[in-house]
Amino acid sequence: MLESKGEHFFLPNKLEVLVLPFPFFESVSIGLAVKAGVRFEDAAVNGISHFLEHLIFKGSRFYPHPLQIATRIESLGGIVNAYTAEDHTLFWTKLGVEHWREGLKIILDAVFYPRLPREGIEVERKVILQEIARRDDNPQELVWEAFAQALWPQSNLGRSILGPPEVIKHLQRDDFLQYRKKFYHPANMVLIVVGPLKAAAVAEWATDFLQEIPFQEERIEEKRTYRQKKPHLVIKNKSTEQVHLVLGWRGLSLDSEQRYPASLLASILGRGMSSRLFREIREKQGLVYTIYSSVEFFEDTGFLAVYAGLAPRNLKKGLRRILQEFEKVQEEEVSADELAAAKEKIIGPFKFNLESTDGWMRYWAPRLLLQKKAEDPTTVIKKINQVTAKEIQSLARQLCRPQRLSLALVNDHCREDDIYRLLS
Repeated sequence: MLESKGEHFFLPNKLEVLVLPFPFFESVSIGLAVKAGVRFEDAAVNGISHFLEHLIFKGSRFYPHPLQIATRIESLGGIVNAYTAEDHTLFWTKLGVEHWREGLKIILDAVFYPRLPREGIEVERKVILQEIARRDDNPQELVWEAFAQALWPQSNLGRSILGPPEVIKHLQRDDFLQYRKKFYHPANMVLIVVGPLKAAAVAEWATDFLQEIPFQEERIEEKRTYRQKKPHLVIKNKSTEQVHLVLGWRGLSLDSEQRYPASLLASILGRGMSSRLFREIREKQGLVYTIYSSVEFFEDTGFLAVYAGLAPRNLKKGLRRILQEFEKVQEEEVSADELAAAKEKIIGPFKFNLESTDGWMRYWAPRLLLQKKAEDPTTVIKKINQVTAKEIQSLARQLCRPQRLSLALVNDHCREDDIYRLLS
């Protein structure tokens, strides 16, 4: 089941395609990933990647009216959606295999031939402003954006994916047309098709449908050198019952072999109810309701972080206890039993996510788009199982240095001077 021997090829216009012809599924999932996201945006158009993602479904050449795309997909028993991340945007659909041609037609038509109607832009502008308002009302979301600002203060990665309201209010149709021209071309995309299909049929159909779309240029690149000599702190003054915090360190890239020890370090510290942070800070100390760790990888950087929500009076104590757990993994190697459990906590859900065509599509789309050498799931599991306790300890010592710490807080009772003293 974890073997993914698909057919990988390029269309004449340089659109990269991967077809995984699994015979045992009844569905087909189609994903078109674009290397477009906040890290490639100028400040003057911050939020345009996400805004454009919304507009793509406002009508296309063959489906010209708003809601026609979603209505048609749902009438076939399928689902259609999209998301925008820091470094890519993914448009996808899942439907019965007998409808694969129309599913592919809808996705390709929407992305390559969007109408971008002015009235649709005005409606969606209001929708996105409400999405921003919802985010601002949710401190658990807001603190992660604040953490990105702390982590990457001089990089586009530190900006909001949604964009600031003042930019969203002023984006015009010409801005979207210029942005599409730069990013939405075949060489800057990958197409993933998963289901009981023949790759030759997909190649023939897609080539014919996109014959008018020419080859433009190579894939967009945006890489930086990141330096940090002292802790970074961002505080969002907002009236909340809890202090919401994220602390962590800038980490490793998508192609770094150390991303496997980093994932296991995150698993040991804050993945699930058996993790160290959950046991020590929630179960023993009773300081939090929610605490967990997260690890993320981009082309040239990444992060390892912890989220916690706790009472303002417990902030200093909670911070100390979290940092003590990071110190412990640097001082002592994890036991064989804890390491084995941490590996299973990653591998189990990883396998579960590959029990559907959309799981496979979501696995391959960003990897094929962003990694120099995308690894299949069997290789990923093998490399996770090869990680040693010494590698995890070594990585923790390398990564989790006090001067490289970044911290974000959401609450109106946090004093910057007190926090800096604690971090130092």
